[in-house]
Amino acid sequence: TNQHMITDSGSTFEPPVLTKFGIGLLKLITPKKKLISPAHRIHSQIFGRYQQSVKSNTLPFSWLSYNTHFNTQYAQDPFCGLVPSYGFYIELFKGIYQCYSNTHVMKNDTPILLLSGKEDPISLNARKIQSLVTHLQKNGISSIEVSIFDSMRHQILRETNRHLVQQKISRWLDSNNSLNTRTV
Repeated sequence: TNQHMITDSGSTFEPPVLTKFGIGLLKLITPKKKLISPAHRIHSQIFGRYQQSVKSNTLPFSWLSYNTHFNTQYAQDPFCGLVPSYGFYIELFKGIYQCYSNTHVMKNDTPILLLSGKEDPISLNARKIQSLVTHLQKNGISSIEVSIFDSMRHQILRETNRHLVQQKISRWLDSNNSLNTRTV
């Protein structure tokens, strides 16, 4: 059988016109020789606001999770929390633009599960999830399920009560698998 299902966690919708503007602005302010240089200013403007939105931001990455053990491990990992290059951000914005500009190429009956922590600063505490749902519906996608998890931030699969998320994903996969299974 050929099955298509999508699960997505921690996403938000940004209108393609805004991401296109962001690409142009980044290209404008980034000299070619700086494409591989760390983009400290851009990084702090994007991620700094997430950290500031958390009331108890005693750890550098408190916005990721309530799980202080995970946040401490993340902060101590030499491969985490790095400042990406200007070129990375340009390509990231291009990818976001492509995702939201080409949703019409998805099959209309593709089941989608959107997951978010209710206190995820990236999705403005899950408020931006509805704009993503609206965008998908406008492009003909009808099988969309949304689950918002209380007392969770961005890394819902790293929270101490992550079993709730795992159970939800498992139940959703099982129910959608039975809908899409065909006997040949």
